[in-house]
Amino acid sequence: MGQNNFVKWDVKDSVFSILFEDKKNLLSLYQSFHPEDVDITEADLNDVTIRNVLVNDIYNDLGFTVHDKLMVLVEAQSTWSLNIVLRILMYLSETYKRYEDKYGWNLYGEDVVNIPKPELYVIYVGDESVSDSISFKEVYFPNEECPLDLNIHVLKEGFQSGDIVDQYIEFCRIQRDVVSRLGRTKDAINDIIAVCKQKGILVDFIRSREMEVRSIMDTLFDQEMITRNYLKDVTNKVTQQVTQDSSTKFAKKLLQDGKYSIEEIAGLSELPLKEVEALAKELR
Repeated sequence: MGQNNFVKWDVKDSVFSILFEDKKNLLSLYQSFHPEDVDITEADLNDVTIRNVLVNDIYNDLGFTVHDKLMVLVEAQSTWSLNIVLRILMYLSETYKRYEDKYGWNLYGEDVVNIPKPELYVIYVGDESVSDSISFKEVYFPNEECPLDLNIHVLKEGFQSGDIVDQYIEFCRIQRDVVSRLGRTKDAINDIIAVCKQKGILVDFIRSREMEVRSIMDTLFDQEMITRNYLKDVTNKVTQQVTQDSSTKFAKKLLQDGKYSIEEIAGLSELPLKEVEALAKELR
């Protein structure tokens, strides 16, 4: 199994996904962006997240539409990379492509098709100092004319105190602090949940889906251990192969010099006697 075939073990990503698959929480998220839009209900929100059906497929963290007039794409990031701009552009393009398939847009006709207006967000939970917004032009073509631009809002700690975005960011901080103390262990899971309950962080969500949250954390913590062991095994195998290749080359050189017996060469190269004998036959 290749490294890229491992499931993601990032707890924040998984909690993010199950947190906002609940329409109540999704509505709270939308209201964080548009507190003035008091008439929107859960029924007005439609999930358009690109799911990771195949390992190498494109997929994003969250996408939803509001009345088919507004399309909101949200990415959750624990490590900062400005290339998120290009990834979001790809997510937006793929989501519009799916809209074309769903509604049968005639992109070659004279009439302009009605597309939902995009709003793009990154929820950043890391420690780096980042701007409140980023754009495609500023990242990739800061000193040039560019026919394309894309503006993305960056939401971070202190966005709106106490709202669901702020609580999610605080959950990630708690998770990071606890894991730094206890590692990715069952004790850490217990502590994360206890601290969140004590501080009132995502309390309703955790209480209603605590067993699922625990199960996901447990599975993903185990997955990290599997991934670490896998990478360690791969590293060991590569090291062994390099050592084997070096020993073989060394033995061949000694055989070609003709100054040592096969037994002596086996001892010097640390290769089995049979392998040295086989090498000697190859060189004859």
